[in-house]
Amino acid sequence: MIAALAPLLAKPLVRYLGGAVLIALVVWFAVHKWNAYTDSLREEGRLAGRAEVTREVAAVVAENNRVNRNVEAAVGSALKTFTARLEGTLERVRAQSGKQTTIIERRIAERPEVFDNLQCDTPKEIIDARNEIRRLGPKP
Repeated sequence: MIAALAPLLAKPLVRYLGGAVLIALVVWFAVHKWNAYTDSLREEGRLAGRAEVTREVAAVVAENNRVNRNVEAAVGSALKTFTARLEGTLERVRAQSGKQTTIIERRIAERPEVFDNLQCDTPKEIIDARNEIRRLGPKP
């Protein structure tokens, strides 16, 4: 069989085509290797850039976390202060409201006939006491 291939390979056209195919394979292999090399350089650069961007983003996130913790501490402190002041104000309002309620109940007990009518003839001091309670409430 090898003896049958020898005369075929000896023909000039076959030699030229074989040489052309061999050259094409060598060129294809060289181009493939060159593309693989440039792709590896691009990938290496991409990874280096990605690592740099990752470090920058991590620094920004760390700074944002630090600022957020400071803001949370400030808000927590302000909320505690506000709550303490609000509780103090509510205690004062409750005490004054209780005092005004006592005054109203005592006036009603002193003169029940005034409050038994169908018309609203509420005495001025009762209205003033009610308005005093309203003034203690929240301001618009």
